[in-house]
Amino acid sequence: MTKKVNHFKDELWRTFTVYALIPTFIISLFIFVLAFVYWNINVVEKNQSRLNQASEKISTTIASYVEQAEKIAAESNIKSLQTDQGVKVSMYQRLYHYANNTGLQTEFYLYDQGMNRLVSNQARDPEFIQVARKADWGIVGQIKRTPA
Repeated sequence: MTKKVNHFKDELWRTFTVYALIPTFIISLFIFVLAFVYWNINVVEKNQSRLNQASEKISTTIASYVEQAEKIAAESNIKSLQTDQGVKVSMYQRLYHYANNTGLQTEFYLYDQGMNRLVSNQARDPEFIQVARKADWGIVGQIKRTPA
């Protein structure tokens, strides 16, 4: 029969493990979980707040653009834009005034039914316009089908 002998060294290691390492591990895990939950809640709340602000800004900007476009469409005579330089200058003034009031860097383009540029603040047409002149799909197709 062999009798198990507990040495002081083994007893000291067991005591150290039970009373020091395990509680330290449990407390560290608990603190990590609390920090993660706090960080997650904080980040989600800030992101939601920023998302709401961005959404509000985009909605306001789009509504303003639509309102201005409808106002310009109602008050403008496209035929006179093609021939009368004074009307064209007036249109440029209105568009630049609106673009400057928004505080955003705005590119504006005004095309006739044949997709020929009438007024723009850019030297070149956007890339999609070559395709849009031939295509009958997307927003350009919708505009061609229902111009009013």
